[in-house]
Amino acid sequence: DSPLKNPPRGSRVIGLREEMIAEACPAIKARHDRTVADLADLRLEQNKEYLEFFRMLYLTLGNLIYKKEKKLEELDRNIRTTHIQLE
Repeated sequence: DSPLKNPPRGSRVIGLREEMIAEACPAIKARHDRTVADLADLRLEQNKEYLEFFRMLYLTLGNLIYKKEKKLEELDRNIRTTHIQLE
């Protein structure tokens, strides 16, 4: 009993498929939208983690530069003091 041989039944099958597709499309779009939102949230959290790590490295670098400059100043003072003592 093929739907092609029975037009009313074929119309019913086509109608059911159209209904199924009409219901599935909004559900698929809703799931897509939720997935996109979830990915955006994950991306934001990942960026926050990267920013925190970068901030830690940046502060450490600043501290190391400060210490290096202080050591250089101390070395310059020692060189001048030694030079003056030698004269």
